[in-house]
Amino acid sequence: MSDGENHCRKVLSSLLSGISVFFAFFSVLILSLSGCVDKKNREKGELRSISVLSRNDSGLELLLLKSMGFGTDVRVVQMNTPSRSTAANSENLGFNFYALNAAVSSAGEDAFRKIIPLYAQASASKLRLPAQGNQLKFSDLMSPAVQAVTGRELRFNDASLNLTSSEALLSVLLAESSQLRFVAHSRSNVNNLFLDGLSFRTVGEIPASSKPANAGRRERNSGFSVGDVVVFTDKSSESDLIHAALWVDHDVYFEAVPLADSLVFRISSYSQVMEELARRVAADVRQLQMKIVRRAVAWPDVVQRVSQFKDQKPAGTLLIASDAAGRGQPASLQGLTLTLLPEVEAPRGR
Repeated sequence: MSDGENHCRKVLSSLLSGISVFFAFFSVLILSLSGCVDKKNREKGELRSISVLSRNDSGLELLLLKSMGFGTDVRVVQMNTPSRSTAANSENLGFNFYALNAAVSSAGEDAFRKIIPLYAQASASKLRLPAQGNQLKFSDLMSPAVQAVTGRELRFNDASLNLTSSEALLSVLLAESSQLRFVAHSRSNVNNLFLDGLSFRTVGEIPASSKPANAGRRERNSGFSVGDVVVFTDKSSESDLIHAALWVDHDVYFEAVPLADSLVFRISSYSQVMEELARRVAADVRQLQMKIVRRAVAWPDVVQRVSQFKDQKPAGTLLIASDAAGRGQPASLQGLTLTLLPEVEAPRGR
């Protein structure tokens, strides 16, 4: 073999080696870039695919109250509805689910007096504020009707009545300070009230495409104010109301949960709301649409407009009495029963 051929062979070999090194480097670069893209897509996909049933509430805080200088202690509790037999099923039925039990403390009485109107909404709290340093339940800041039903299971004597969570929430919102009336409405009435703005005004919307159920907390709570009603609809049928809850702090809600033939009122986290919806809604809860509904007229006007609804059926009433601390308590029940549910603190990091 001549020197020229050897030289050409060496040049060709070097060129092939260079090309190999180049392609190796290029392959690593492509894999790295695709890894970044895949990671981003994967994270986005995982955000959409994480089961809402496994969300951890152990780090939840009342951020709004905390920003106002209040001390808060939020605990996840397990609530148990009593087992009972039904005519259709001879087995004993009961439900175990989670709620929040929160305590609130402040440096003085004046601070409480400033925030109670913010949370009491329709009717002023009659709470006798504690001495400095003492704690209140979070629900104590809210209206007497909320105080009277929180943590309780509601059952109507008329078995044919099947109030939705939205109807029950509406009844509590419209309650007087001394009496709470539960009224069954037609579905169109409730849908019109919350979705078409007859007495409320939609001020914002969280589209499911950009803010799924497990979006970040800051994004999820953007634009909310205490007392806003958060309504859940299926984007395939946005005129049908699936659920409603009252926004009371970051990722903390007051809601009525339908369980078989009863309703349970609770303070809950966002993940608990989604967990309950996943149990009873056929649609993928991660694709539900949320709308922020804010009252645009005075409460008496809302009451007046609701009173003009057709197809209303009184379901039951209760008087709201005050205990020694001024908290609202159910009394003189007619057409319904309310059962205070036992609470067991859930293990941390459930």
